[in-house]
Amino acid sequence: MPGHLPGRRPLFSLAARHPAWKRQVSEACIGCGKCQARCPAQAIPGDPRATRHGECLTCRRCLEICPQQAIRFSFGAATHPLLSSPPDPKRRALLAGGAVFLAGGGVLWSTAWGRARPDSSLLRPPGARPEEDFLRRCLGCGACMAVCPTNTLQPAGFQHPWQALLSPLLTPVIGPCATDCNRCGQACPTEAILPLPMAEKFWARPGTAHIRKGRCLAWLEEKACLVCDEVCPFDAIRLIRVQGLSNSVPEVIPNRCAGCGYCEHECPAARKAIVVEAVGALRLNDPRPRENGLLKGLDIRLHPHQKDAEQDGVLPGGFPGGLPPGFTP
Repeated sequence: MPGHLPGRRPLFSLAARHPAWKRQVSEACIGCGKCQARCPAQAIPGDPRATRHGECLTCRRCLEICPQQAIRFSFGAATHPLLSSPPDPKRRALLAGGAVFLAGGGVLWSTAWGRARPDSSLLRPPGARPEEDFLRRCLGCGACMAVCPTNTLQPAGFQHPWQALLSPLLTPVIGPCATDCNRCGQACPTEAILPLPMAEKFWARPGTAHIRKGRCLAWLEEKACLVCDEVCPFDAIRLIRVQGLSNSVPEVIPNRCAGCGYCEHECPAARKAIVVEAVGALRLNDPRPRENGLLKGLDIRLHPHQKDAEQDGVLPGGFPGGLPPGFTP
């Protein structure tokens, strides 16, 4: 299945089947089924009092729509009164030690971690809100990754800031962001990624392509490589003549670049010579990125040849004969 990460799902599911923070339904439930209809993950089975915790995103949409206020999310503490028992010195010492540990953790949270600013240099999918708002909404549920047809959306690991753990990152090395797809925003249950129509999605660019001349076959070795120019769906790369070089070299036109990553994905250099960086990303809470992009001077248009290819059923990056543009048998 596109977006499935072998080896990860079983581990996540094992922990999710018995979560500490979980959905609970009281006797006030009248079985109206509104929570079932609202659940984006179909985690509520035939009996609305039950929950498939392995599928639940804890998005709390069921809580918002319940007419009886019969739903809550909690750590599942016992509702019956606890029986009294004689004080246990060992237990008291254990609790005291735990209190010290929690207090120390709270200090760390409020100083080093709690004040850490979100990393705005991370490459997010088109339509992702500004980083702070994005992280406030993102559940790390993986719904966007599961529907991504090119597998470019991957979970952030421990090499990234802790706030971003398991949140989706755009990784053009693995795959480009398909020009005919806006599934991630449609699948996101919390609208951390806005559900943009295709006409707006292009403008919500995650970043801008940048050429690393020290790695580029054309700039460094003076080879006639045209791959990035040929695969760009938005005609955002042009070939220029530079004094001292015998061949034309590529240059990015920043205001045309949609940050889709086709150039990075198809670059034949051993170490990618063109990469998409979060510079110039258009990340808004407003679902009208086109209007905002025009005000910033952007000119993002799908290349006519790209439209023809999509109508013929050939997705960008799917090259007949197995060779990318710029290469001949």
